[in-house]
Amino acid sequence: MLPRVLPDTLFARNHLEMDGDGVFRLTARGRSLYQPHPAHMALEDGAPSEPMRSLAVLRKRLGEIFRDPLACSDAAGQLREMGKEVNRLACHAPDACIAAILITPCPEYTLQHALNASVLATLLGMQAQLEADEMEIVTLAAMTMNIGTVRLQDLLAGQASPPSTSQHQLIRLHPILSSALLREMGVTDPRWHETVQTHHEEWNGRGYPFQLTQAQIVDAAHIVHLADIACAKLMPRGYRSRLPARQALAQLYQNRDEQFDARLVSLLVRELGFYPPGGFVELAGGELGVVVKRGASAQSPLVVLPDAPQHILDTAAPEHPIKGATVPPRINLQQYEALTRLWENLA
Repeated sequence: MLPRVLPDTLFARNHLEMDGDGVFRLTARGRSLYQPHPAHMALEDGAPSEPMRSLAVLRKRLGEIFRDPLACSDAAGQLREMGKEVNRLACHAPDACIAAILITPCPEYTLQHALNASVLATLLGMQAQLEADEMEIVTLAAMTMNIGTVRLQDLLAGQASPPSTSQHQLIRLHPILSSALLREMGVTDPRWHETVQTHHEEWNGRGYPFQLTQAQIVDAAHIVHLADIACAKLMPRGYRSRLPARQALAQLYQNRDEQFDARLVSLLVRELGFYPPGGFVELAGGELGVVVKRGASAQSPLVVLPDAPQHILDTAAPEHPIKGATVPPRINLQQYEALTRLWENLA
């Protein structure tokens, strides 16, 4: 791997410093960027049913760290415990975890994206049959890859216009900022730092911040990158609805072997299916259904109708074919609370 050095920009010189190859630290001015900020809105009381309740608790705990990262006692230990819980949920309730990516409202976009990406990266790591120690790094890196620019990412999530020059510079630098902040928080694992620092590198060498080539990118970083981009497409932003899963996956597939590893994209398609849990579909008879569980193929999930949630329909059966996916209006808290109950007995 090429040396991972600090980009020569005014912002980087003022806010970051190097302490060896790939070791970045915040300057005093850099530390001043991370003052505590309040939550926008709490969602933890909006998910009364398991396993969604456990995801809501994780979101609350992670939010406390994101909002005041330098004040957390044993942040590294807390994050590792949260990573174990993500792994447990991904193992025992994968359909609910995928559904949460699609249906959970996002008043704090970067926080929700971090949890979603850690879940999806964990599921993808399972498909890739990673060893346990590498799986932990994938989960933790996905959870913390954007921690250095939370407020910027929240702002961009509601900004329809392209990033300004200064915003673009921060975007290009955020993998290093996140690593430097994690070091201030007590994270010392070099694999965790390397994965965070390189999670935006691409196979074609056009990624950032180091422009690494395919052979120089560790597998963990590539999995996190794919989960990051996939979640960004599957989540709504302030100026647009989320993309239907088929469209999002098609866009990723078009960039296989350029931006992404084709093998990982294929594993992602297998993991989500074209109609993932949490998605809405129109059946051939005109009924609107909610996908609750993946089926025997990517084209044939199990769905329920809103007025008969206890009756699961197998869309592989000739009497219940899917006409197509539909993206509903934004889900509010009341609808979210009702939807979470659909997975209570499926975990």
